[in-house]
Amino acid sequence: MFAVQYQLFIQMPIRPTALLAPIFLCMIFLRVQAQHDWQVPLQEPQVFIENLGQYDALGRGFPARPRYVIDHGFGWQAMVTDDGLQYLVQRTIDDESADNEEAHGPEESHGEIVQSRLSMQFVGASPTRTMRAAGEQDDYYTYSYPVGEGYRNVDHAAAYSDLHIDGLYPGIGLDLAGPKDGGLKYSFQLQPRANAGAIRLKWEGGTPTLDGNGDLHLPAVLGELVDQHPSAWYTDDPSTRIPVEFALSGQQVTFMLGNYDAQRAITIDPWTINPALPAPFNRAFEVDYDAAGNVYVFGGGMGYNLKKYNSAGTLQWTHTSPWDTSNAWFGELLTLSTGDCFITSGSVAKIRRLTTGGGTTFTNNGPFFNNDEYWNLTLSCDLTKLVAGGTRLIGLVSPQGHIFNLNMANGNQQAGSPYNVSPVGMKEIRALCTAGNGNYYMLSNDNLIAVNQAFGIIYSIASGTSHPYNSPAFLAKNVQGQNSIDANSANIYINTGSNLQKRDINTGALLSSIAIPGGGFTGGFFGTGATNSGMVIDACNNVFVGSTNAIYKYDANLNLLGSVVTTGAIYDLVIPSAGTLIAGGNALVISNTTLAPCAPKTIVCVILPVEMGYFNANCHSDIVEVHWQSLQENNNLAYFIERTQDGVQWEERGRMAGAGTSASPIDYQFREATPLPHADQPWYYRLKMTDGDGNETYSGITTVETCAQSDPTISVNPTVADKAASLSFESKLPGNGRLLIDQALGQTVRSVDAHWLAGQNALQLPIETLPAGIYHVRVIDAKGEVIVRNARFVKQ
Repeated sequence: MFAVQYQLFIQMPIRPTALLAPIFLCMIFLRVQAQHDWQVPLQEPQVFIENLGQYDALGRGFPARPRYVIDHGFGWQAMVTDDGLQYLVQRTIDDESADNEEAHGPEESHGEIVQSRLSMQFVGASPTRTMRAAGEQDDYYTYSYPVGEGYRNVDHAAAYSDLHIDGLYPGIGLDLAGPKDGGLKYSFQLQPRANAGAIRLKWEGGTPTLDGNGDLHLPAVLGELVDQHPSAWYTDDPSTRIPVEFALSGQQVTFMLGNYDAQRAITIDPWTINPALPAPFNRAFEVDYDAAGNVYVFGGGMGYNLKKYNSAGTLQWTHTSPWDTSNAWFGELLTLSTGDCFITSGSVAKIRRLTTGGGTTFTNNGPFFNNDEYWNLTLSCDLTKLVAGGTRLIGLVSPQGHIFNLNMANGNQQAGSPYNVSPVGMKEIRALCTAGNGNYYMLSNDNLIAVNQAFGIIYSIASGTSHPYNSPAFLAKNVQGQNSIDANSANIYINTGSNLQKRDINTGALLSSIAIPGGGFTGGFFGTGATNSGMVIDACNNVFVGSTNAIYKYDANLNLLGSVVTTGAIYDLVIPSAGTLIAGGNALVISNTTLAPCAPKTIVCVILPVEMGYFNANCHSDIVEVHWQSLQENNNLAYFIERTQDGVQWEERGRMAGAGTSASPIDYQFREATPLPHADQPWYYRLKMTDGDGNETYSGITTVETCAQSDPTISVNPTVADKAASLSFESKLPGNGRLLIDQALGQTVRSVDAHWLAGQNALQLPIETLPAGIYHVRVIDAKGEVIVRNARFVKQ
């Protein structure tokens, strides 16, 4: 059916309202049970899954509601109903497996998907027939599926190897099985003196035909559904064959039997062959693990599925998410040590939490105005915060890289979130890790960005590789994240697909680079990016990277130490414990011990001693004033005020002494000595904070438009608000008018009377009851003329 994969990143996000707490060191080790080498081919089991409501929508457009389903997720699904069998065959429009449109037969277009619905009805079946399931499997299935505006969850649907319909016709029963070779095997069991002519099968949704071999063909969008020439034998003597053929009359199929002893029980056995399944949906994009040694795999396509295996590679359960390639772009998986999992839709941003048993804890569909994307997930270095790396659409046209601090209990974005870590240009965060020092290191489309635990940018430099917007090459749909960066305390390592880079963690400077054997990357405007991914470092500073046909182990200086050949491309690598490496990729999940990694890397979590209340910068005439408040300080030495316009080169503008140790709020103000230079682009300010032990960190970033006396500006404080915000602007003359708050699309949602004085003004904004989203503020005079420029703020 499909595959799945996840990648765990351990890192440290800090809210601006609780920026930094007293210093401590947190060294994280995860120990799990020893695992032996195993490999799972990501081929969906041929089992009958009971329908507890999750497949009701699948049965729409068919004659009957499904009772049990053989589910390949996308491409081919066989439904068993009270009245017969139903098949849904589908593909995406650009599916390479369907080259001859004329051969597909009847199909229905659904945007990017075309479908064939084929059904076989048991004509004249006995009304007293009964259905029973046998061979219950050890693993089970969980689901979340849309119902109206919400979701309904199924937390335990059983699966069976066999179905039996007793009394289908007088003296005739039906056995159904899903053999490992694929397709659907159905056998009629005729008791002595039963009339085989009573069996009548009527096809709908396509016109059946017989070929010269006696096989029955029905056209479908992935080729053909084929009922192979039937076989028949005495039930107590399978070696004695009875002549049998399909008989076709219009849409109806019967069986013609040769001479046989009607006093004996016989078996009639056709075999339905399913079409070839589409390739993109059996891939393990993300892999992860828990403290008990279980392995979690996230991937697929229709829908995106999460699978749990035990440490021996035995499937425990499968969860089908409400997202698939028809309504979402692939996101990320993160598993806690307890086995609880977070999975996301990359775009638009949605997140779900599942229990270790596959049950649903919550589904969060993102903020009210959802202009966000969640491509990566990570934990803070002290494991207390959940962070997503991704995108926010700014001004409805420019996707910029952001980090989101998410509530683990409900998926909401926390106060102060998100943080714009790539404010210049269209650069989304597509890869993310936490280094051994607890900071974040991430890749946008073409930049390497270092961010501290307070989400302040340490540096942002060209990565040397420009990833196309629609990348990587192995994506599920259009765009998705990659597992291509990891870092220890000294170096950053990047898998570009074709090359392995080693960079200095303090500056991001490239130290060395080697080609990855079998790796691939295609750049350019119409390029597809990396063909492979996977990047992880162990506690001994060994480096493991994925290729299109192997996994390679290097030492810290990029000397090759070993390799393992794989049957497909690798997309993700994780180290659950010393000696074991887990890999996910194209149609595979691998637990490998031959590459013998050391323990997972050590994370040192250093938290600096300042808790921030607010931080902003405003224009007063043509001079910028920077304001901030510390709620408490502990061993805090100094603040350094820094400014940039390109987000890369930061200039120190001044410094102020810290309070040392203080438990009370302290307000600070810094005023620039010279006017802010005029420019078309905004300026960005941040604080660098240092303690008495030489540790340092950064605040978040605040924005200041170019301010000149001839062109007064308007600003909102804070720019990300929950219940209250204030509007500051300067006017040459007093006046009366209106204060207007507009949605991002331009519709005015608040209009209140306003009065202002000559000089600097401050007005309270009525935002508490506004829905979450992006808003713009205007001030107009009594004639309706705008007297100051727009200001933008985000309502949480």
